[in-house]
Amino acid sequence: MLSGPWISNVGLALMKTTRITEKHSLELRIDAGNALNHAGWFVGDQNLDSPNFGRITDTGFGRRVIQLSLHYRF
Repeated sequence: MLSGPWISNVGLALMKTTRITEKHSLELRIDAGNALNHAGWFVGDQNLDSPNFGRITDTGFGRRVIQLSLHYRF
């Protein structure tokens, strides 16, 4: 019923594959969740009788997460 601030969440992935031989290769991959590190704010307290009505006190998702992986394919 109440709308809050807009949410912006960007995920990025970069991948590089390098052939070693005809049947063997290495794949390097970097994944970043919430890459721009924006906070997504909750709508807030929606109870009309509460003294904190409409006050935003917490975020919807956490900090930036980066994962690095290396795959050997054969």
